[in-house]
Amino acid sequence: YNASGYSGYSWQQSDDDDDHDSSDTGYNYGSVSSGYGEHYSNTRRWQDSDALTHDSSAYDTTYDGSICLPFTLETPKGTVTVHSLGVVYTREGFATARNIFPVGYCSSVRFIDYREYFAYGSQSYIDYYSKIADEEGELTFEIYVGDDTYPTFTGSSASKVWGELSVKLTECQHSGLTNVSGLLMMGLNDPRIIRAIQELPGAEDSPEYQMQEITY
Repeated sequence: YNASGYSGYSWQQSDDDDDHDSSDTGYNYGSVSSGYGEHYSNTRRWQDSDALTHDSSAYDTTYDGSICLPFTLETPKGTVTVHSLGVVYTREGFATARNIFPVGYCSSVRFIDYREYFAYGSQSYIDYYSKIADEEGELTFEIYVGDDTYPTFTGSSASKVWGELSVKLTECQHSGLTNVSGLLMMGLNDPRIIRAIQELPGAEDSPEYQMQEITY
C-alpha cells in the first residue's frame, strides 16, 4: 500500500447516518475532516512501513495477527460486541467509499426485550444480533432477537433495520435511541473495526471502497 493513496479522516462517535441508504453521501462519517483535529483514543497514523501490519495498540491479536474476537466497543448508545468480521465480497454493492460490508459480519448489543415488555410489562433484557447477509446477490442487513432462527428486521441498510428496532425500544420507554445510526449500533464506524475489516482478504480489491488512513 502507498500511504499517500489513502483517504485520511478523523473520527468521533456520532449518530450521523453513513450506510448504504440511497440518501447517504458516503462522507457523513462522524466528524470527518481532511486534517486530523479529532482523534479516537491515542493519536496514531498509518505509515508506509506499517500499512500492512496489525496495530497491537488498537486491539489484541491472534497468532496470525488478526483481531481477537469477540471484541467489545463502548458507544454512546450502549456496549457493542463484535463476534465475526465476515468475508469481503469484491463485487459491486457490498461497500461504499467509506465502508466495506463483509458478508457474515455479526455484532450484538443488549437492550430491553420489547416482546416481553409488550406482552407482560417485563423489564428483562436480551441480545440483539446484527448481521450482514447476501440475499440473492443483494446486500442485506438483519437483526435477530436473542436466539431466534430467523431475522425479525431486514433491510438494505443498517440504519433502516436499526430505525425499526429503535421504534420498538423507544415504545418500551428506552430513552436515547431516536435517530440512531445503524453503523454505530453495529460497530461498523469504530476505527479499529474499520481497520480490521480493511485487513481482510479482498478488501483492497473492492471496486467502491477507498482505503482509509485510520487515525485514533
